Amino acid sequence: MKKKAPIFSIIALEPSLESTLIRDIVEVLGYQALMFRPGQPLEVLTALKIVSYYGSSLVLSGHGQDGGFLLGEYAEHLDTSMLHKGVLRPEAIAPLSIGPLHVVSTCCTTGKSDMADAFRQAGATSFTAPPNWPDGRLVPLFLHIFLKSAYSEALSLRRPYALPTRSFPTLMTGFCRTIFKTPPEARALLMKSGNRFSDKKCGKKTR
Repeated sequence: MKKKAPIFSIIALEPSLESTLIRDIVEVLGYQALMFRPGQPLEVLTALKIVSYYGSSLVLSGHGQDGGFLLGEYAEHLDTSMLHKGVLRPEAIAPLSIGPLHVVSTCCTTGKSDMADAFRQAGATSFTAPPNWPDGRLVPLFLHIFLKSAYSEALSLRRPYALPTRSFPTLMTGFCRTIFKTPPEARALLMKSGNRFSDKKCGKKTR
C-alpha cells in the first residue's frame, strides 16, 4: 500500500505570487499542499488553530514588519483588535493552541526570539524564519532545499522531527531555526550526522 504524502499547509497572508510558487514547490517535491487564503485578521488566527488537523507542517507566506506579520489595514467594521498598526505581533500568537507544527515563515523580521517564543507557547515543534530582511529572490531556493532535504531524510528514517540536514543554507538565505521539542532519539540522530548550526542573529544555538 502506497504511503500517503505529507501535507504542507500554506497560509497566504496576502495574495501574491510567492504563496503560489510555494504551493508549486511543495507539489513538485511530491507532497500535498493545502492553501489557506484568509481575508481578515480573525481568519488568520482561525487558520493557525486548525492547520494541525491536516498535517504537521505550515508555511506562512507574506510580509513582516517590526518582528510581526504585516497584515495591513481593513474596513472599520472588521475586528482588528489583535493588530498593532496593521501588524500581528507575538502576543497575539502566544495564546493560540496550534498543535505540534513545524512552522516556516517567509515574512521579514519574524525570526526574532519574541516570535519564536510565541510559537513555542502556542505549541509549535519548531519555528524557522528570517530575523532580518532576506533577499526575496532566495526565499524559494531556501524553501526548496529546506523542504526537500529535511523531509526526504526524515521520511526515510520515519523521523518527521529529525531536522535539519547538512545542506541547510542558513548563511546564504538569512533564515534561522529554533527546535523546541526534540525527542532523545532525534537529538542523537542529529548529533551523529553532524547536523548542528547556529546563527548569532537568532540569539541561541540549536541542534
